[in-house]
Amino acid sequence: MSTNSSFARALVFLFLLAAGLAGGARLLADGTVDGAISALYGSTQVIDADNDGWCQNTSARGDIIDFHAYNDSSNRWNFAFVIDSSQGLNDTGSGGFFGDTANNRVDYFIPIDVGANNSPQLYFNSAPSWGREFGATGDYFIRCEATGASTLACSLYNSSGTDTGATITATSVVVDYRRHIELQITNDNGTGVNANSAIGAMVISSYDPRDATSPYYSLDAAGANNPEGMAGNSASATCAGEFVYRDYTDNNVTTAANCGGRQCTSYPLRSVVTALTGASCTGEQGVDIDGNVSGGNEGYTFLSEASFAGPYQGGRTAQSDFIGESANTVYYTGADYASRVRNDLSGVTAELSYINARVGTCFFYLEVEGPTAVNSGGSDLANLFIPIDVNGGSGPVNDPAGRRVEFSGWAPDYVVELVWEGDTSTAGNLYTIGGGSVAFPRTASPVNTGALYDAADCAGLDAGDILYYGDAGATTGFEFAIPWTLLGGKPASAATQIRIGAYTTYNDSGYDVYDQMPGIGQGCSGLGCQERIGDEPHDTDSIAAGGGDQTPYSGRTIGDGSDAPGSDPFSEVDTIQEYFIFQAGANASCPTSVALTGFLAQAQPAALGQPARLLLPALGLLAAGVLIAARRRF
Repeated sequence: MSTNSSFARALVFLFLLAAGLAGGARLLADGTVDGAISALYGSTQVIDADNDGWCQNTSARGDIIDFHAYNDSSNRWNFAFVIDSSQGLNDTGSGGFFGDTANNRVDYFIPIDVGANNSPQLYFNSAPSWGREFGATGDYFIRCEATGASTLACSLYNSSGTDTGATITATSVVVDYRRHIELQITNDNGTGVNANSAIGAMVISSYDPRDATSPYYSLDAAGANNPEGMAGNSASATCAGEFVYRDYTDNNVTTAANCGGRQCTSYPLRSVVTALTGASCTGEQGVDIDGNVSGGNEGYTFLSEASFAGPYQGGRTAQSDFIGESANTVYYTGADYASRVRNDLSGVTAELSYINARVGTCFFYLEVEGPTAVNSGGSDLANLFIPIDVNGGSGPVNDPAGRRVEFSGWAPDYVVELVWEGDTSTAGNLYTIGGGSVAFPRTASPVNTGALYDAADCAGLDAGDILYYGDAGATTGFEFAIPWTLLGGKPASAATQIRIGAYTTYNDSGYDVYDQMPGIGQGCSGLGCQERIGDEPHDTDSIAAGGGDQTPYSGRTIGDGSDAPGSDPFSEVDTIQEYFIFQAGANASCPTSVALTGFLAQAQPAALGQPARLLLPALGLLAAGVLIAARRRF
């Protein structure tokens, strides 16, 4: 096809013709008219690297963040993607985006490989006078160019470069400093493209011939094998050394299994809930609450992201969450955003990495690993929270322990808070969501230190008993044994479903999240895309109308050079929509017990010039349990 002159002539004519098309109409692709990427798209598997397609004089309009595809119940393909820029699509030389002019507009291409058979190959550089320096795989392709600040003209072409006459509607909307672009093949004009069958698809950004000088290079792609994009990452990146021809191969194949029989790019919903396995019980079996899961000998089940995360499947098989978010090492102080001060954690982190769980007769056991800033050698820079949903609720829950956190799609009944790892007076609380404000007493030492609580003691445990805790010191393991009486009672059935999560915030009330786990299937005005929740100090992941970036990774990543994702107190709210879900499992009737050894109490030091304080229940939350710190020395 590279020598096909008719294809070259067709491309020249048709793309010149496309420049005169009217702007796209408002789109009803997913039940909305505002360009929002809604829950019907599911949780896309196509997440592109951030800041890899911003080249000078483009105002970052070529930097693609994600890509979504969904075939709706009327047999129409809907595509959506996000670019890391709020600059008007058709702007040229006016204003600029954080120091970068808008001299070069950007076009967008979506190759469509019907049947996902990886053929034929499209050679967009086969027209010398036009010179698009990239190729892709597809039977058809969509090309969109800007016609207004928020509007685009899009056409569907076949592999010979002929306009099929299909009707495509398109729109875009700015959310915070990013633009969501959505388009629909409203009528495929008899091509059959709109059939609800598998396709390979992706999105490519490219220089617009109306502004740039031939040859015209691609800038970025989402849904392709390498290469993904240029090295452009700022207003001054010329990308000149990356101006090369690129062949993109579609690797994003849709499936109908993950969207109720409709083809889509989503991760699958978690329809099968796995039971905790635990260990077989012979007589009494103690669990040493020391922050160490003892190499699997205490009957814990490791909750990997891939096996236990919901509401969508996906993620990592060897960890409970992505490891390495930059938000885990930054927090902000100041009276407001204008007076913000960035603080970088030194040698410690609020990272969440692993979680283990076990259901016993008297107790619910949890062990979390990762954060070292809960006690960073004298400074307390993070608190650990573990939300627990034992009733399967879905209503809104807000502000546990006075933090800027809310939940959507699930409704935790309780939240465990670890304030500081070695302090018996302020080490933590078990909050019951809702209700009044009742403080429960704390005791200076564990009850029955070194003894066992076994099945015979269950009936005697009540709300005045202790939520037990222990840590593994430098190994950053934090372990809890929570009497079922504090959680409304032991599950009545081994099939009972329990949902839990974990997140960290800065030490004080009024802060949002450093990190949370798991990290699959959250964000985008519902459940529309995968997201890592840690964000920048002016950015929100809230589901509130009009609020937030609502796009993948850590929210807005450009603008003020001093800004970086982290935990901050500046008005925004983080919405957590993900959880680990499991059945209680057969070991719910296993006669397990708790062993407490080597108790050590420490006073919490003053941090950042603030006095040590006793954390009291806040914002109408009921502190429904007490915590005793029990530490085992190694």
